[in-house]
Amino acid sequence: MPDNILFLVVDCLRADYVDINSKKAKNLTPFIEEFSKRGVCFGRAITQSSWTKTSVASMITGTYPFTHNVHKILYKLPDELPTIAEVYKNSGYTTGYFTSNPYLSVGTSYERGFEIRGIIDKDYGELLNAKIMDAIEANKNTPFFFYVQYMDAHQPYRVHSEKDRLTKEKVMKKYDTGLRSSGKVTISSEELSILKGLYAEEVNYTDGILKQLINHLEKIGLLEKTLVVITADHGIELFEHGGLYHSAKLYNELIRVPLIMVGSRIKEDRFIKGRVRSIDIMPTLLAYSNLKIPATVQGASLLDYINDRDINVLNLPAYSERDRTHQQLKLRTLIKDSWKIISYAKEGETLKKGLSTLMSFIKGREFTMIKGTMKAGKNYIKRKLRNLFQKGEKSADGNYFELFDLSKDPEEKEDLSSKNIAVKEEMIKKLNNFVEGKGRFYSKGEIDMDEKLEGRLKALGYMD
Repeated sequence: MPDNILFLVVDCLRADYVDINSKKAKNLTPFIEEFSKRGVCFGRAITQSSWTKTSVASMITGTYPFTHNVHKILYKLPDELPTIAEVYKNSGYTTGYFTSNPYLSVGTSYERGFEIRGIIDKDYGELLNAKIMDAIEANKNTPFFFYVQYMDAHQPYRVHSEKDRLTKEKVMKKYDTGLRSSGKVTISSEELSILKGLYAEEVNYTDGILKQLINHLEKIGLLEKTLVVITADHGIELFEHGGLYHSAKLYNELIRVPLIMVGSRIKEDRFIKGRVRSIDIMPTLLAYSNLKIPATVQGASLLDYINDRDINVLNLPAYSERDRTHQQLKLRTLIKDSWKIISYAKEGETLKKGLSTLMSFIKGREFTMIKGTMKAGKNYIKRKLRNLFQKGEKSADGNYFELFDLSKDPEEKEDLSSKNIAVKEEMIKKLNNFVEGKGRFYSKGEIDMDEKLEGRLKALGYMD
């Protein structure tokens, strides 16, 4: 019987908060650190967007955002793009997905190819584990492909310790906003320290949840027959560039994620420096399972690199993308060698196009996101109008770029775009060449958002 595949995604898990292969980060993930020694860790995995909707679409289709074009809440996956679940299902695996993330709810198209659907309404990993372990027990005699997305590291954060509980809850409530914010946030150093502590507690809690699930696999004798992947859909910002959570930016705290693979066909104690991409996960898993990789996949299988002990460094070019829809702004980044370019491209004029843009989003049926409550609709339209007709930040002036030398400035503090003109122009050319000539697909339908899904998105801060 072929190995099972257990694809574990922790929403909002930053790479620099995860200890891997004896490399200490924050001392928050002792289980992941020990478990990672049983397989391979990638030092710099880059996800293809800084929010769930787009990044997961890239992971489960193996394609870039400009190919699958899933950029907005209502967009579905294009029918022409096979998903990883469909490939495994068509190859005789039992397929299932388990999450509390509303973007992956039934009816969003992300459930395509999954036979078992374990959806819960609370972001509690222990509740999700109960569903997963039941499904594993029920299907332990057939190969399975299970996708899991934990939401515990996503705000609002739970308080896991009693010390200063009321103060922590007060700060969390105050700053449980700004998900879509691309501007500055005002926060005191004390409040920021509390928020970082809350996030760290959630990361540590999630480490325990992963331990519970994987120990269960080992207890019932399935771990040696299962490839386990641990990664994230994106990271979060904790005020490194003036914002909080996963605002519409493409800095490394938002797009760099952990990536660990442990399985019977993967050599132990491997640490590969340099860059890989989230779109490489799908072809790597299919190659591991000896399954045909769809022609639409744009990622690369990492399996040969994983098992070649002479290869300890990979530096694949990494591309990510994010829309700031409310500002008509498209963000793109390309990381190649030690250089990173971020492009901020205006998708239309601002003031004189304000009314036409408002009409376009109405014609595009974005109003369905707010149906069911008139109050939410008024707030949404107010925010749209405010961002369309006020000057805003420097992005309102038109296209611009940021350039960073990651070998000297890994935290992206010094923009070199005005100092290294030649490098900037070369990176712009490489970015444009990277995007051009690749296939594009478009969804033919939109999500029919019900009140339950709308409520979950509001609770997480995605909607007003």
